[in-house]
Amino acid sequence: MNTAFPARVLNECSDAVIATTISGEVTFWNRGAEGIFGYTAEEAMGRDAAALIVPTDRLREEQALRKEAMAHGASVYESIRRRKDGALIYVDISSKTIRDEQGRIEFILFTEKDVTHLKAIRDAKLAEANFRDLLNSTPDAIVIVNITGRIILANSRTGKPVWLRRRRTDWPVGGNPAAGAVSGRPCRAPNAILRQPPDAGDGSGPGALRSAQERRGIPG
Repeated sequence: MNTAFPARVLNECSDAVIATTISGEVTFWNRGAEGIFGYTAEEAMGRDAAALIVPTDRLREEQALRKEAMAHGASVYESIRRRKDGALIYVDISSKTIRDEQGRIEFILFTEKDVTHLKAIRDAKLAEANFRDLLNSTPDAIVIVNITGRIILANSRTGKPVWLRRRRTDWPVGGNPAAGAVSGRPCRAPNAILRQPPDAGDGSGPGALRSAQERRGIPG
């Protein structure tokens, strides 16, 4: 069999496929990994995989799971990873040790699937079940985001479509948050401030609806 064939197949996989040495240096980085994490294969090869994509607060967990894979041959788990642009994503990870003819571990193979959107949907359903009545009873407009900055719930006080301001850039997240239309959309917390659309024309413009943070004097 042509030895280039397996690499070609792995490169066509939409999930990240990463191979590392026992000590963690990247020896294979497919196109799926490029798309999910933002690093090209040239940037990743020879680098420490954990330093590239594992958030600092997850390093101890990653080390423990790597040891588990080496001890038992495989490991499956969900965790947080960091893209090149700094964004956090949820991934489902399967790791497996690959051994040589003498039975020694040659490298560790990881497949990582981006499940950020699916996780946001699950979080939204859980938040809806636990907090909807409580949030709708408060006079403030509230948006809940998960650790990756995805909106998972917005209460009915947000009313009309909202705009999220991040530094100097405003963009619509679309839909009626009270109806859950914004669930799973990105929100760069904690810099995001909830605002009504400008020029609403019905008395519900920028001054009519402000977040609790704004009421406490945080500038817009």
